[in-house]
Amino acid sequence: MSYEVMANDTIGFLEAVVGDPAHLVGWSDCGIVGLLVAMARPELVRKLVVISANFDTSGVVPHAMEGLTSMTAGSDDLAVFRTPYEAASPNDPEHWPVVFAKFQKRVLTQPKITVGPIGNGAARRGARTRRWLSGARPLIN
Repeated sequence: MSYEVMANDTIGFLEAVVGDPAHLVGWSDCGIVGLLVAMARPELVRKLVVISANFDTSGVVPHAMEGLTSMTAGSDDLAVFRTPYEAASPNDPEHWPVVFAKFQKRVLTQPKITVGPIGNGAARRGARTRRWLSGARPLIN
């Protein structure tokens, strides 16, 4: 599953369930999803808080990329994710390596967000996010 698919699902949820601009908070992968939602549909995002997320894989520190590259599906570090997956997945527990391989490919190759205008630029909040992404001092309010 790509970040774009997750962002589209989030947009669908915001439209169908929330109905108004929402406060989005995203950590790590969900921060990336929040950025994509704000870029595609700034009118759906009242405020966006992004924690520990990158907009391009080039922004990930080298030792983290090395760790992600060398990680294996059977790693003890992944037991916190693997164990609940194996217990609740409708798939056979041996399916975990397939899920892990898809995750690993995604985080090693995505996202590739181009820093530039957010959405149509009409919304004030979109302009604030655009300034922040372009390297200007973040605005807090």
